[in-house]
Amino acid sequence: MFLFQSKIYPLLSLVLFLGLFTPTIQAQEIDPEEVKQENFENSIRKIGLAAGYASQCYIEQDDQEAVERIGDEALAVAEIILQDFGSTLAFLFTSNAGYGAGKPTDLSNCDQLILDWQELVESFSEAEE
Repeated sequence: MFLFQSKIYPLLSLVLFLGLFTPTIQAQEIDPEEVKQENFENSIRKIGLAAGYASQCYIEQDDQEAVERIGDEALAVAEIILQDFGSTLAFLFTSNAGYGAGKPTDLSNCDQLILDWQELVESFSEAEE
């Protein structure tokens, strides 16, 4: 029994020593700027998806002129994003627009999807002025 205890106590002492003198793991602080950036990127994604969904609605309605108009509007929005925020976010927008145009979507609410896109385009147009 004495032999068993004599091997445990040094090991226990070492563990306690290391535990007391090693840096403790602190809770990770949340950087508000990082959260804002993530929220902003998610907003850019959603705007891109809105463009894609709206174009899908017009494709379903076989309105080629409207599809081309959305393409032109999306290009203008991408240019604004590129000028103001850089190529990474412009790519994020355009890739999500393409994804939204090809992703199977419930087109029963096309009127709302088109209205959402038109409101976004108007807000970008107002910001550009």
